[in-house]
Amino acid sequence: MFVIEQVFGRLLGKGMLRIFWLVLLCWAAQVYVVWAQNTREVELEKQRKEIEAKDQRLTRKHGDSNRPNRPVGIRRESIKEYKKRVLRRRKEYEAAIRERDADPRYTDPEYFGHKKKPEKRPVGKKKYCEECGIVH
Repeated sequence: MFVIEQVFGRLLGKGMLRIFWLVLLCWAAQVYVVWAQNTREVELEKQRKEIEAKDQRLTRKHGDSNRPNRPVGIRRESIKEYKKRVLRRRKEYEAAIRERDADPRYTDPEYFGHKKKPEKRPVGKKKYCEECGIVH
């Protein structure tokens, strides 16, 4: 460090030496940024290749010999069972929504964030509620 300063200090002078260090620092930062971007691109490319390889393993070509031949009736029955399950889940979901809407905690805005309706205090005695963040 001191050798460089002695050599360049005599050639450039003190003001130019500061500029030299500034330029050297900027150049080093630029090299680091370029290197960091290149490594990120390599990592993204590696991830993309892994995803493509996984997709190729999961997809089968038409007429693949490893695929067992199943009778058509089994598939139709499984589709019917699936539709029954979906219909049952939708009914349960709608019932839960109806039950929730009947509860005033979810429909009345005064219950905002509370299980019980907060009490109303006079103007001078209001307190900050940590549960909902409102003064009431």
